[in-house]
Amino acid sequence: MGAWYPDVLCASNPCPMPPLEYACCFTDYTCQVLTEADCLSAGGMVYMNYTTCEPNPCLEVPVQEACTHGFWKNNPDEWAPTGYAPTDLVSSVFVVPSELAGDTLMQALDYRGGSKFVDAARILLRTAVGALLNAAHPEVNFPLTEAEIIAGVNAALATGDRRMVLGYVDTLVFPELMCPLE
Repeated sequence: MGAWYPDVLCASNPCPMPPLEYACCFTDYTCQVLTEADCLSAGGMVYMNYTTCEPNPCLEVPVQEACTHGFWKNNPDEWAPTGYAPTDLVSSVFVVPSELAGDTLMQALDYRGGSKFVDAARILLRTAVGALLNAAHPEVNFPLTEAEIIAGVNAALATGDRRMVLGYVDTLVFPELMCPLE
């Protein structure tokens, strides 16, 4: 037995399905049930796991944010709410190679790379300090916690493998996210 759809002519068998509708979330956390195409053209984000706006799924998915390590380097005044200071030692947060133990978090934000293991560690730590400040700042909704960042960075550094260390950098970078502090 088939189903009847209003305003759909069944000239052939089977009858065409009406377009699927999903919850469409907007930046003001409002929700409308729309087709995928209508949602995207209205500037919304389609949540295909939801077909209704009751309860509002848009309130359950907070917008994630991130500031670049360059932002943190150029805005030390924004560090205050994080509990970290530019003068804190990198080694007070991460287990680092001995060559970097006396460097500050601010110095880490200015690290450059190179061909040695310690240079790969510098690249990771530059990124990790930015990620750590994102996670610690109360106005930045970063996708990782401080504990996750510290544990991941320490584990990558503990391998002693340059490729593993550089590979972990990408897990801390979210270029598609916006910085709410700018």
